[in-house]
Formats: sequence, C-alpha cells, structure tokens
Amino acid sequence: MPLKYNLTKYDTLNSEVHKLSARAIGAQPKSFDDEDNVLVFKAVLIASFSSGHSWQTHKYLISETQRLESPEVKEEFRRAITGKWKDITPFDIKEVAGMKISDTVFSEWLFFNVDKSQFNFCKRAWAELKKEFCTDCDATVLRVNTL
Repeated sequence: MPLKYNLTKYDTLNSEVHKLSARAIGAQPKSFDDEDNVLVFKAVLIASFSSGHSWQTHKYLISETQRLESPEVKEEFRRAITGKWKDITPFDIKEVAGMKISDTVFSEWLFFNVDKSQFNFCKRAWAELKKEFCTDCDATVLRVNTL
C-alpha cells in the first residue's frame, strides 16, 4: 500500500534550507551566489523572528513596545546569521508566517540590526517570504512502498 505524505510550503522551504546548509562550507552566507544568499536570508529571518531561536526579538515584534534596537535583538540576529539559520524547522516557518509583521516594523528591525551591505538580500528575502506566506499551495507526495 502506498504511503502518502502531505508536504506543506513550510516543509518545502525547510528542505531547501537544509539542503543548502548541508553543502555550506562555512556558517557565513558570503560564499553563496545571489539565489543561495536570498535563501539563507529567508532562513536567517525565520531564525531571527521565531520564538524558538530568538525569544527577545519575537517578543518585541509582537508587543506594543518594540525595542528592536536593543543589544539582545542584535545578539539574536548575530546568532541567526552565524549558524542558527541552519536549525530552523517547519514549525518556526509557520510561526513567523502567522506573525503578520508590518513592513514598517521590518524596516525598523532591518535598520537597527542588519549590516547595510546585507540590506538588499534581506529585503528581497522578506519580500519573497511574504509572498510565499500568502499562497495556499501545499503539495502531496505519493511514495510507493517497495518492501
């Protein structure tokens, strides 16, 4: 009897990130081409905004009093870009997708925490993530059991 797996868009993105991290030489995204860099920054944003990886940032993003310039938020971003991006899960992606972060709040976070040389990759990754979060395209994969 065939086994059926429901793969969500979160599973697909997570799989792409983990394939990229498996072939990564170092933890820094500097050694990748542009497309890979955008994928890395998608993962960095997920790691930076999810409660499982960056509790202070997550708390400030969903609260009324945002302190996105705090040293804790800067440190969480530093950890996300130096390796936490490799550890994201579909649950982290789903959590960030449901946060409804405004462009204004994202821009504020970007300004205070991201090096200006990385702005373009971050902005492009954010735009693509927002677009992916709005689509309802999930896939079903049928795997035939060969036992």
